[in-house]
Amino acid sequence: CGGNHNIFVGIGTSYNMAKILAGMYSGIALTPDDVVLCHDYSGAHLYVLSQSGETYDTLSLLRSSKIDTFEKVTILTNRENSTMESLFPNDVVQIGCGEEKGVLATKSAIAQLLAADAVMGYNESSLTIEDIERAKEGATLLVKDLTFRQGIWSPPTPIGFFGNGYLKGVAMEAALKWQESVYATVIGTSLSELKHGPLACVDKNFTAVVFDGPKWLKTDIGIEEIEARGGCVCLVAYNDKRSMMYNIMYQLVVVYWLALLAAEELGHDPDMPRNLAKSITVP
Repeated sequence: CGGNHNIFVGIGTSYNMAKILAGMYSGIALTPDDVVLCHDYSGAHLYVLSQSGETYDTLSLLRSSKIDTFEKVTILTNRENSTMESLFPNDVVQIGCGEEKGVLATKSAIAQLLAADAVMGYNESSLTIEDIERAKEGATLLVKDLTFRQGIWSPPTPIGFFGNGYLKGVAMEAALKWQESVYATVIGTSLSELKHGPLACVDKNFTAVVFDGPKWLKTDIGIEEIEARGGCVCLVAYNDKRSMMYNIMYQLVVVYWLALLAAEELGHDPDMPRNLAKSITVP
């Protein structure tokens, strides 16, 4: 676990963003509980992702003796004067994207990616207003297509979100937001794991939302497996003329807009999902 590794830690959406960053930059994504699995992090750089700066499990890690084994710690948070900042006042990066109103917070998740990207010295890309509107249009069409074909809302149709490599984090985030907006169990994983369980769920009623990527991710193989079993594939496209980070941000806009439309269709409050606390995670 040690050496010149970048280790990204988070919970919930922050963990999914950590998964994306780890896949992009040859790092390791862990939850705070996972950190105890290794005893030697000498030489490793720990990136802590927390929107509130108050996430209970992450704070427990920062207060533990395990934190002393890391070469360096950088905390990315969206809240000034947080407990995490009080613990590591010289190691906090404020992502500065403003108040977080709801759990479908597109700007805060994307801001985490951009801030980590900048801290690591890449500064790859940004979205324009036109890009965002195009992504929203794509998600709107996807919802209409799902509604027309399968009557997705009553009862919710079997659906899964898939992305290979670093895009597994996008698929996991899509599944998380679908759970929060639709209140339905859903798959979020990589296409490479299809034959290890998820493929058993695929039939003519199953919809797979697939996040496309570079050819070396071999997305097409998984798509063929799903279609061969009668499943419907909705592909969220990849633009090979733009950077990896640009494509991830674009696909995340589709994810959040899709979840928002689903919540509105069902009459659910996208800012206050059933049974979930808001903004700050406490014990």
